[in-house]
Amino acid sequence: MQLSQATARQLDPETSHEAAAFIESSGSAASHRAKATELVKSTPGLTCSEYAQQIGIDRAALSKRLPEIERDGFIRKGEPRIGLGKVKESTWWPTALAQQTVMAL
Repeated sequence: MQLSQATARQLDPETSHEAAAFIESSGSAASHRAKATELVKSTPGLTCSEYAQQIGIDRAALSKRLPEIERDGFIRKGEPRIGLGKVKESTWWPTALAQQTVMAL
């Protein structure tokens, strides 16, 4: 199975493409995806801000990783609710595929 990787949009500046390549080559993106997937499995229904706080990474970084994990079929969005930032955020839930898979941390 080919898993999603950090990407920049086609019209983003070159620096965004370089940053996406760096975060993948450094292993940070894969590590964040694995940690987030395992946390969603063990603590379903939280928001991006809540997961980011538990993992100890920036919410903005995790907000890029969660849709990648969703594209891979391991998690899905749930109903939005007020999160740590006092605004509505999507909740995240594991899929059956996530329950069957152990992510390498």
